[in-house]
Amino acid sequence: MDNHVIDNLSTRIIVLNSLDRDWFNDTNSSPFNFEVSFTSMNASNIAVIEESFKNITSIEIPSFIISNSLQDDYYHSNAHIRPTNNPYLLVEIDDIIESSRGTNKYLDASMGIFTPSDIVSETTNDIKNIEYRNTGDIKKIYLPTPIPTLSDLKVKIRDNKGTILPINDVIGVNGIYVNNEPLLNNGSDALIVRTGTFFTENEFIGKDNVMFKNYNYHNMSYSESYQYENFINREEGHKVIAISKSNSGTSLYDQISIQIPASYSRATGNIAVEPWFTSFMEKSLGATYVSSNGGKLINMNKQCHLVIKLDIKEKMLI
Repeated sequence: MDNHVIDNLSTRIIVLNSLDRDWFNDTNSSPFNFEVSFTSMNASNIAVIEESFKNITSIEIPSFIISNSLQDDYYHSNAHIRPTNNPYLLVEIDDIIESSRGTNKYLDASMGIFTPSDIVSETTNDIKNIEYRNTGDIKKIYLPTPIPTLSDLKVKIRDNKGTILPINDVIGVNGIYVNNEPLLNNGSDALIVRTGTFFTENEFIGKDNVMFKNYNYHNMSYSESYQYENFINREEGHKVIAISKSNSGTSLYDQISIQIPASYSRATGNIAVEPWFTSFMEKSLGATYVSSNGGKLINMNKQCHLVIKLDIKEKMLI
């Protein structure tokens, strides 16, 4: 019996995380405005998906998840809003237009009208993240002629007025010092991160997770200096304990507190500080702010997680 080649439709699911963008160098990107490439060639400054997709018959964005935190794009607190204060949000991918038709250019360019999956009231401040779903299951269809391939995706998330959602998730670091010298070992010890610019009380809050990149200590004369740099730059990041001001006269904040290298000891019942850190404080690190090439940090809790569904036509031998 002779074999035959038939067309077979399959589905691929892609998940995009805005944290994977080159947030250190690309100052124009944000969780609501970032680019993803399907090839690592010439993609040093954007997130990469290490797989190429061909003969795409449709593209759909079923849902995405974003932070529901207050957006401080106005100086007066009464003007602060959450994403859920908008009637809907729009997701735009450059060069993919007219998935549906609307009454303005932003609706024409959108991959759908996105609304919260759950009812959220103005007083629901404890909801840190919110899922948005594609109302109407809108998708971009490429039939009868599939598109050969995708090289990249340039994602923008807009409000109903067409404005890209404002956010400040990356900030420079000018230096880090310890708050207590000597350490008190009673839970009040912390590292104070002095930031390069100011931020609001909603942009970095307690229990947020911040990740550092390219932090450099100002004195590398000791082996503990390298351990300290590795601790600050660790991939899992650091929980924010509190925020504060170096100058009480400012309206905004410029200091973030994180934990020192210490943990509870199950053997003694007390707080145990890493020995190398105790040695490091004796040699160099103190409670005085010293400016250094501090790199940058990003708020890991303010990122966008976006799902993309691709329908692909493949040849199958039967």
